[in-house]
Amino acid sequence: MKFVANVNGVDVPSVIWKDNRCVIFLPTFTAKLPKESKALLSDQQEVGCPEVVTIYNKRMGGVDLLDSHLGRYRIRLKAKKWYLMLFYHLLDPGVINSWILYKEVSFKKIPKL
Repeated sequence: MKFVANVNGVDVPSVIWKDNRCVIFLPTFTAKLPKESKALLSDQQEVGCPEVVTIYNKRMGGVDLLDSHLGRYRIRLKAKKWYLMLFYHLLDPGVINSWILYKEVSFKKIPKL
């Protein structure tokens, strides 16, 4: 479903798509309705997929990977000072992102000369 609201003379589209739950997108660049279809695993039924969902799924890999690693490998140190906890919370994504980049760079095959 696609809805368009007018805010201060600017059209703001919103796209609602039901996957497992209803997902609401407020895209700034595209709001085209389904042109391609996507097969659902449960009953192999073809369902239209909005373009914004396709673009989001194509680009979201790094964010979900970071979130899953943060859930599993968080620094679990207790500190009485608030600034130490803030430091640990800022250190977590930096360490995990560097690990992800290291794995991408180190496992690429180097072409033989």
